[in-house]
Amino acid sequence: MTDYLTDQLRRLEARVTALERQLVPDKGPAPERARQLPKGWQPTEETLAWAMEKFPSIDEPGQREKFIDYYGARDEARRDWQAAYRGWIRKEFEYLAKTNGAALQGRTDSRTTRINQINSQRLDSAFTKLAALRGNKT
Repeated sequence: MTDYLTDQLRRLEARVTALERQLVPDKGPAPERARQLPKGWQPTEETLAWAMEKFPSIDEPGQREKFIDYYGARDEARRDWQAAYRGWIRKEFEYLAKTNGAALQGRTDSRTTRINQINSQRLDSAFTKLAALRGNKT
């Protein structure tokens, strides 16, 4: 009798499982999990073509190096590193557009270059003031 009941229970469970599959729509494959930037990551040819077409004034190789250095040193995970890189390029273009319309004028320097220029000017100004205070005019 126990074998009969066990067999009937298995059949019932199989039938319930089959009905559930019919009633519950297939959700498709599970979404890709976020992961850290893989070693040796590079943008795809498609992403590079997109960057050069949309933002020709951007120093793409320089921005790629910065992107890889930045995310390679952090514990941040992304589901789509190509999308993250496209966002990086867009933000760089927006930054350049805000700084005196640089991107619109075809200038290709980056935020880092601009910060270095400003710091250099500040340093020159500080040395000039220091020399004036000492009585050594330059």
